[in-house]
Amino acid sequence: MKWLYLILSIIVLTISNIFKINRISQFIEPYEKPNNKLLGESLAVGNLLNIFLPFRLGYIFRACMSGKKMKNGSSFSLATIFIEIFLDFIFVPIIFLIFYLFKYKSQKSILFYIITLFIMCIM
Repeated sequence: MKWLYLILSIIVLTISNIFKINRISQFIEPYEKPNNKLLGESLAVGNLLNIFLPFRLGYIFRACMSGKKMKNGSSFSLATIFIEIFLDFIFVPIIFLIFYLFKYKSQKSILFYIITLFIMCIM
């Protein structure tokens, strides 16, 4: 049974990374042709570094790694990462709200994300 959970988690993580690569390439596509292989490699290395480094420094490495070969550079890559994080702050509370409406016990998490979203909107 433990092997089944491991295999399912690997499958779900792979699918989520594929969706994330497609989402990132949609941000890049109006400006240049995205290199999905490079985006996947930089996403994988950035996620790995986020496990070991504090303050999510893997994002910085991911921006530098993918920005080296992009026409618009690392600053553009970092901007797409900021947009990605901002969108996560918008959609995660919506997902928690759906959980709340279906009586899933996640009120403390919902409150945290709603307060964080409110603070981000004020600044």
